[in-house]
Amino acid sequence: MIARLHLGAVCAALLLVVAPASAAETHKDQPVAASPGRSTVITEGPTHEMQKFVVNASRLREIDSTIKHLEKLITRENKLIEKSAVDDTLNSEKVSRGAALFGGKSSLQRASVAAVRVASMEKEIALLEGLRDPLTAEDRALMEKLIQDQRTYRRDLDITLR
Repeated sequence: MIARLHLGAVCAALLLVVAPASAAETHKDQPVAASPGRSTVITEGPTHEMQKFVVNASRLREIDSTIKHLEKLITRENKLIEKSAVDDTLNSEKVSRGAALFGGKSSLQRASVAAVRVASMEKEIALLEGLRDPLTAEDRALMEKLIQDQRTYRRDLDITLR
């Protein structure tokens, strides 16, 4: 919450400090004329326009809901990591080797897949946390590609670990 307030304060300060683009063309001794929507700032030397970025609450809410969904999935997968006595009896290593013909997995294999899936979801949450910060278009596209790759990896995990 503090980081969001800090970001809002920085954005407000930038709006007050950034001079109009035409200020570089005016004389150094004359103040910049006030125009609607622009602040009156006297500048010395050329002005530089910062890269524009949009901060809206809907993008942050979408990221927060995705993180919340992933946290629910993590708690579900954590329950699968701990094997019960019944599961261990029915799906022990000896039984699963004999039943491998039918496609069964042992409780140890399923627990290891669940642990890998939890680690993958935690990496995805870390990447989503990075999307909260203002990024350039290239960096945002790279982060979204990494998130999509992580989701694909998690989805194909059962196939790869057979």
